[in-house]
Amino acid sequence: IRIMLPRDTPACRHVSIDPREIVLSRQPLVSSIRNRYHGRVVSISEEMGKVRVAVEAGEIFQVLITYEALQDLDLSLGDLVWIHFKSNSVVVF
Repeated sequence: IRIMLPRDTPACRHVSIDPREIVLSRQPLVSSIRNRYHGRVVSISEEMGKVRVAVEAGEIFQVLITYEALQDLDLSLGDLVWIHFKSNSVVVF
């Protein structure tokens, strides 16, 4: 997959995205967010009072959401979802 980075980002071999910076939705969001991918929920687990959702969208993205968000999105294994994150939320190394 191709991840959009800020213009002045140095060359890198790896990227990381904070799982709290990724937004899940059932439909693509209309916004200035430059990174959006369609994928499938491959796992849902509890993690220290939050919910970790893994989404396969060309790569496995780990997303942390609240229990309220899980209920609002009505997520189950195998569901199709959209993930969105800003280019400046990507850490390169």
